Amino acid sequence: MARRDSYLEGTPSWVDLASTDVDGAKAFYSALFGWEWETNETDQPDNQYHIASIDGRAAAGLMQQPQEQVDMGLPPLWNVYLTVDDCDFTAGKVESAGGSVMAPPFDVMDAGRMAVVVDPSGAVVSLWQPKEHIGAEIVNETGAFTWAELQTPDQDAATEFFAKLIGWDVGVVEMEGLGAMTFFKVAGEDVASAMNPPMEGIPPH
Repeated sequence: MARRDSYLEGTPSWVDLASTDVDGAKAFYSALFGWEWETNETDQPDNQYHIASIDGRAAAGLMQQPQEQVDMGLPPLWNVYLTVDDCDFTAGKVESAGGSVMAPPFDVMDAGRMAVVVDPSGAVVSLWQPKEHIGAEIVNETGAFTWAELQTPDQDAATEFFAKLIGWDVGVVEMEGLGAMTFFKVAGEDVASAMNPPMEGIPPH
């Protein structure tokens, strides 16, 4: 389904880019995908949030990368959000499931409520409880969000963590040239996957 107005719990539903060059990113993705942009004020001074759209439907987000991330040496990065029914409840299960909470639940004005969590191998993902903003309104089309994949050297730990946290079911498939890949399922449908990093030294992400 390309047009969406809701997501089941556990489904990747939104992506946004934290960039050190917002204007450059806008120009690049507009030329690449034909994205159009809407700029939204936030509750943080001088920190606007830009929503890319395709055919008038929200496709992805863009924001200035926080200075603390830059100071830590983190490159510009894409963030993935998983829909949850209750952000506080789900975030409260993170530590007992083997992960850690990087940012406790907080309101994003009237758009939704989110938290940032870390899986047992160190990969970061966000939780999203929608209010006014469900996430991507268009998926699986050219220029739209299509797939989320976790790269981690410990697929077993990731599988156990997400199964406890949001109830993902799993299936493992041997892929030629890639080895074992774990597919995560919601209501019987594949929604994301995990695979080993293609080479040593790549951090889980």
